[in-house]
Amino acid sequence: MGFFDKFKSSSNSEPERNIYIPKSEQEAFIAIMYSCLMIDGQNSDAENDMLARIGVMKSFFREYDYIEGLARPAINAYNKFGSKTVIDYCVSKIAEENKPSLLCFVIDIAMADGILADNEKNIIEYLISKLEMSDDLASKIIEVMMYKNKWNVLISD
Repeated sequence: MGFFDKFKSSSNSEPERNIYIPKSEQEAFIAIMYSCLMIDGQNSDAENDMLARIGVMKSFFREYDYIEGLARPAINAYNKFGSKTVIDYCVSKIAEENKPSLLCFVIDIAMADGILADNEKNIIEYLISKLEMSDDLASKIIEVMMYKNKWNVLISD
């Protein structure tokens, strides 16, 4: 880096942030879900499809452009900060009454490929702790989602 490089700035560009602040609860939802599905550094087509289906088909996200308004900021945040840090930045945006739905979505995505790996279990436990969800409620949700996704099969081309 040259001496004058640090003085370069464009009035049209945003300064680089060392934190991530989601612009809405919906963006925080997508960022958390994406960060959870990327916990192993990769994502399956089934997991991507499930996340996109949630972002496009649920009325909660309807007023947003899924790709530009929700997915792109989530992907950029994950690429810059990683899963746990994105979760840390986003949980305060999640309304108390929406926390159970978020956990359901995360488990659905994690189990979309028919496998719930140890690192997925670990990030779900981390999310539960950051959401400050009671063990009783979390256990009930996990039990129901495990039954719901019991026979998921990965369908590939």
